Amino acid sequence: KDRARAAGTFKVDQSQVDTWDPTAEAQTREGQPIDFVGYDTLAVDDARILKTRQVGEGDDARFELVLDKTPFYAESGGQVGDTGTLSVGGEAIRVLDTVKDAEGTIVHVVEKLPEDRDAAVEAAVDAARRAHIVRHHTATHLLHAALRETLGPHVTQKGSLVAPDRLRFDFSHFERVEPETLRAIERRVNALVLQNIPKGEERAVPIEEARERGAMMLFGEKYGDAVRVITFDPDVSVELCGGTHVGATGEIGPFRFVSEGSVASGIRRVEAVAGEAALALVDRAFDELERTRGRFKQVPGTLEEAVAALQDEHKALQTALDDLRRQQAAAGLDAYLQERQDVDGVTLVTGAVEGADMDTLRDLAEEARERLSEGAVVVFGAADPEAGKAYLAAAVTDDLVQQGVQAGTLVGALAKRVGGGGGGRPHLATAGGRQPENLGDALAAAAEALRDLRG
Repeated sequence: KDRARAAGTFKVDQSQVDTWDPTAEAQTREGQPIDFVGYDTLAVDDARILKTRQVGEGDDARFELVLDKTPFYAESGGQVGDTGTLSVGGEAIRVLDTVKDAEGTIVHVVEKLPEDRDAAVEAAVDAARRAHIVRHHTATHLLHAALRETLGPHVTQKGSLVAPDRLRFDFSHFERVEPETLRAIERRVNALVLQNIPKGEERAVPIEEARERGAMMLFGEKYGDAVRVITFDPDVSVELCGGTHVGATGEIGPFRFVSEGSVASGIRRVEAVAGEAALALVDRAFDELERTRGRFKQVPGTLEEAVAALQDEHKALQTALDDLRRQQAAAGLDAYLQERQDVDGVTLVTGAVEGADMDTLRDLAEEARERLSEGAVVVFGAADPEAGKAYLAAAVTDDLVQQGVQAGTLVGALAKRVGGGGGGRPHLATAGGRQPENLGDALAAAAEALRDLRG
C-alpha cells in the first residue's frame, strides 16, 4: 500500500524535460499520423525524422526521436518495446527501447541523436529479439485460453508482461493452482503449439462487431472504435490485441511453467518460458539431474529411489543420534540432581544441557520431576549459537502445582531473559528465545522467579 501511494504521488520534473526539436520534414507532414509498419516488416529504408529531443544532461541524458514511419513496436499491452538500429547519413545508432508518449506517439529511445536529422533513415528491428518476444506473446494467448478451459470462465487477464526471455500472466482465480493442474495446463498449451494453428489477423474491425463475436478484451486496455482481432482457431483464442505474433503456433516451440503464486486477493500469477528459453530451462534441469546422479557411486534403480533410500538412511541416523543424545543427557541427570538447591523449602534443580534440543530438555525435565516426586521444581536449558536459539524446559511436582506454582508461568518469565516466550501445562512447559548468550542468566534467575511465584 505504501509503495502504491508513493507511486500515485509521482510527478515529472518538467524542468528536466527538454521540448521537442522539429525537423523540416515535420512541417510538411503536419497533422498526418505516424505510420507503424511493424506488423508487416521489420525494416524500412526511407523513414524521415520528425522531431528529436534530449532529456537531462551528462551521464543521465536520454535521447529520443520520432520517425514518420517505423517498424519498431512501442511498449504497450504488456509487450516490451523493440530494440534495433537506425542508419542515418552513415551513422549507425542503436535503438535502446521504443515507447509511447502521452499522446500515443511512437518514440524511439536512442543512444545518441544523429548529426544529420534531414537524411533518410534505415530503421531495422532486432529480428532475433522480436522473434523471442512474439513467441512469448502468442504463448500468452494460448495460456489464457488453456487457463479458462481448465479452471473455468471466471479466469480473466489482470496484467501481463511479454519479454524476450519470459512471460508473466496475472489472472483472476480464488485459490492456488495445484502442480498437477499446472502440468495439465502446460500440456494443453503444448498440444495447441503442436497443432500449428495459423494466425488469423483482422485490422480495423468495428469494436461492436468484435464484442458480438466474443473477442476477449483485456484488463487495462483502452480500445477505439476500430480494433485489431487476433485469432488462433475461433474455438480456442479470439482476442483484441495490438501486439505482434507468430504466423502459426508451431513457431512457439516448447512451453514450460516456471512459477505460480499469489499477487493479491483473488489474483494469481504464473511465469513461463517458450521457445529457446524453454529449451534452456529443460537443459538446466537435465544438467542438474546428471550432476545429482554423479553424486552417487552406484544407482541400482531410478534416481528417485536412490534419493528416497538416502532420505530414509538420513532419517534413521537422525533418530539414532537423537536417542544417543537423550541417553547421554539422562546419564548426566544424577549430576544435575546432586547440584540441587533449597529455595525456601523447595528443591530447585537447574542445568545447561549441552547439545540438547527441545524434546531432549522436555524428556529430561519430566524424568527429573518423577524421580524427585514432590516439593521440587526443575529448569533445564540449552543453547544453539549457530541457529541463534535458546531452549528452556520447566517441570513442577504435583504438590507444588496445587499450591499455585505453574511450570508455564515460570518458564515464560525466564524466557524473557533469552528474548522469547513460551508456556505449556502446569506441571511441564517449554519456551524458546533468540538470545542464546543469555541462557546462563535465565537459569541463574530461576530461584528468584520461583520465590515470586510462591509470593
